[in-house]
Amino acid sequence: MLSLKNIFLNLFLTLLVFSLTAYGDSKNIVPDIQGTLIWQDNVKTAFVLAQKEQKIVMVMVEDIRCRWCIKMKEGALSDIEVQKNLQQYILLKIDRGDNKSMESLPGLRGPIPSFHFFTAKKESIDKIAGYYEAEDFLGYIKEIAEDEL
Repeated sequence: MLSLKNIFLNLFLTLLVFSLTAYGDSKNIVPDIQGTLIWQDNVKTAFVLAQKEQKIVMVMVEDIRCRWCIKMKEGALSDIEVQKNLQQYILLKIDRGDNKSMESLPGLRGPIPSFHFFTAKKESIDKIAGYYEAEDFLGYIKEIAEDEL
């Protein structure tokens, strides 16, 4: 007869093996995007960097309570190919509750998550709003970069 301790040990090992197997199947998901993507949190700093590096600024407007913002970060923004392609942008995150930052650039109000693309001179290029699968978001950011660079 199995003891309670052995039952729990077997259950734990089964769950551990299952979770490692499931994680190994995810090809493009990186659990912690904070270490891979460098996000600015200051508008002025982001645009100074953009001028210096001659890059487009991609602004993500989010709210920490927004479930679609979280899904976007866990999904498309965690995709390895998306992350590689975002290296050609200066990335700026703005919380929609940060009125000073929200008012410093035109057109940031609206649904979230939203992504706004600006030249280094703060000229609006384009914007999209909502949740996107990695493949769709990747196509969009590639298209913006090709058109503008």
